[in-house]
Amino acid sequence: MHWTVIETESFNEPWWFFEDWREDIISERQLATESLALTAYQSAFERLATTYPYHQVKEQQAAFWCEEEKSFCEECDDDLQVFHGLLLLKDGKSS
Repeated sequence: MHWTVIETESFNEPWWFFEDWREDIISERQLATESLALTAYQSAFERLATTYPYHQVKEQQAAFWCEEEKSFCEECDDDLQVFHGLLLLKDGKSS
């Protein structure tokens, strides 16, 4: 059993797990125990929560954003909201 704390940056909230979601990963930490993983997740959560005024949580998955941070999406030809995601995975799966 292994634990992973992942941070993403994307036009999608992190819990969607679209086919190419791994392309949005900006950091990934492998941890040996649940306790270490929860500590790493909580630390990242607190850091992101102080950086971004809005967040939404679904189990051990969180999306953070500020309304001013948008980026141009070539595929949709529009400016879209950027979400900073935080995931805690156990054996590569969400809990």
